[in-house]
Amino acid sequence: MQQASFDRGTFASLLGIRHDGAGIVDVLAVGDSIAVLCEGDRILSSYPYTTPGEFEQRPRLLSTNAAENNFIDEIEPLRWNLNEYDRPALVCMTDALGQWVLAHRDDEPSPIAILRQVKSIAGFKRFVTSERKASRLRRDDTTLLAYWRY
Repeated sequence: MQQASFDRGTFASLLGIRHDGAGIVDVLAVGDSIAVLCEGDRILSSYPYTTPGEFEQRPRLLSTNAAENNFIDEIEPLRWNLNEYDRPALVCMTDALGQWVLAHRDDEPSPIAILRQVKSIAGFKRFVTSERKASRLRRDDTTLLAYWRY
């Protein structure tokens, strides 16, 4: 049983961000973590998912078994130019939080405005606990990386 599990491999998602220092951001995604481009608190674009329903599908993931990674050459990075915006923000997150953001993208206040109010790890934990208790956020790993340029 252990050998079969080893042969099958373990799997992970990957969200890679490369910032050239001059405002150009390249985003590479494998799996169900997402990057969100914002102008202030308004969501402009998300990658690789754009709707909350996409999180219900089974994502392609990186495997420790190289034979499972033959799709890697098909993945094209996405390029965003932050210089095109007055108040750009780049917010990266794992699937549970990404689904929450996309599900509430048209709400007031926006999900980005809500996340911007989180100022500490303890505050993030309180936010996650509160949203889970209200059944608005799935119980899953929840990671957030935010780059507010202003």
